[in-house]
Amino acid sequence: MLYSIESSSQWLYPDSPVTQRRELPALVAAAGGSASFQVLLNGLVPGDTLTAAWDCGAFPAQAFRELPVQVTHNTGIKGFTVEDIPADWETAKAYATRPAPFWVYDALEPVGKAGVPVSAATEALYLSVSAPLSARPGTYPVSLRLQAGEQSAVLQGQLEITRAAIPEETLAITNWFSVGKMAAAHGLAPYSQPHWDMVRRYGELMRRARQNVFWVTWDNLVIGRDAAGDYTFDFSRIQRLIEMYLSMGFTQIEGAPIYSRENWDATVFFIPGPEGRIPALSPEGYALSAALLTAWGAFLQENGWYDLLIQHVGDEPHEGCAEEYRILSGIVRKFLPGVPLIDAVEMHGLNGAVDIWVPKDDFYERNQSAFEAHRAKGDELWFYTCCIPGGFYANRLLDMPLIRSRMLHWGNYRYNLTGFLHWGLNQWRPDQDPYAETCPEHGAPNHRLPAGDTHVVYPSKDGKEVYGSMRLEAMRGGAEEYELLCQLAAVDKEKADTLASMCFKAFNACDCPAETFEEVRAQLLRSF
Repeated sequence: MLYSIESSSQWLYPDSPVTQRRELPALVAAAGGSASFQVLLNGLVPGDTLTAAWDCGAFPAQAFRELPVQVTHNTGIKGFTVEDIPADWETAKAYATRPAPFWVYDALEPVGKAGVPVSAATEALYLSVSAPLSARPGTYPVSLRLQAGEQSAVLQGQLEITRAAIPEETLAITNWFSVGKMAAAHGLAPYSQPHWDMVRRYGELMRRARQNVFWVTWDNLVIGRDAAGDYTFDFSRIQRLIEMYLSMGFTQIEGAPIYSRENWDATVFFIPGPEGRIPALSPEGYALSAALLTAWGAFLQENGWYDLLIQHVGDEPHEGCAEEYRILSGIVRKFLPGVPLIDAVEMHGLNGAVDIWVPKDDFYERNQSAFEAHRAKGDELWFYTCCIPGGFYANRLLDMPLIRSRMLHWGNYRYNLTGFLHWGLNQWRPDQDPYAETCPEHGAPNHRLPAGDTHVVYPSKDGKEVYGSMRLEAMRGGAEEYELLCQLAAVDKEKADTLASMCFKAFNACDCPAETFEEVRAQLLRSF
């Protein structure tokens, strides 16, 4: 069997050549953490069954077949995508992995005991081993048997469990999801039992990546009016979601923005009501705000969840809408006293209107002193990425080095940013094939979101399952390493900072070679 072992911190492609690396790597993990690698297979016969059988003793291990997805456009130097002309690739090739269009392995299909049918002569596998918190330090034998038709290979190695232990999450992570798109992508009747079962499956993938914050969106709230014309609110769907996700280990409820604008440049906020959108600062808008926020707070208090809430006011406030935003922030504070207010921000001058500031990573670095001044006054700092930034900055896009997805959380450590937010867990556009079209149009013709910005999970082709991705797994690893860096810093900050700086120097200087990263990671794990 033709195969090679590859680091899980770098992309593989359908045309990647098999190398001479055939020895199972030294797998190093902390208790409560994981270790992973990839196997690239070549010379397979389509139609054969591919199996991957782990023997890891008591340690849970999984095998995934990597599915290719298409990158149709390259990311721009600032964000979004470059124009589809050769001159722009001359600019993009300085920071992107390949010229678009191309295919890259990202979606992860569980192999399972029965295996999967070989679809092409080249296949890639992602292999992951987990160590429970109860795991004792030591070195344990592991083996992996690969079989494809008449071809087979047995890989043998060792799993080293270090003295390090990864605790429950201290880093706040949220990926915004759509419950409605969970139903649509899998052909399920909204809010049916099969739909709720699928909502749980999405939650399991989020928790695997150490996501501990989940948002509640108002499309799951039924707003009506009674005979007297007063607003009524049915929170039953929201209650079911909250109960489910808290039972799965999520720890914080994130209220979606109460107010929104017609487009990003707009300066006026609206609030959605049963008869349509209402200007937020109109008398009718204030009446709905008062009713909704009062009901939301009472609902949370009745269920003992009020202290778990962080609340958005209006997404991405900028200079043009700052005056309205300040007033609306005051309204939310009036009806939800004591609840921290959080928003992704496009400015740093909203003193007193925000408690948890979430700038994009590049915006934070350019305005670090201004944001740190807010922290000095008791506020909290997170960061986010979306269709911006591009270029050399860390983001989790498909034409960027895969290591950047992992380095996002090393950036959390480097700057003591205590949370990460991204809008796109499963935010596919209508009629978007998330495998073939990863750069959908956004707002105007030929204005596109960058590759993979809309999602880090994939519906299976038959709609029966949801798959994770290489990018989500990279972020899982980065979240584990964040916790280890913080633990090490508590006893030896100089050492933690030195190790971190060997991989991450800034958000636009973190393209660490896979070999260097693996060495530094092993040093980190063995530093306890």
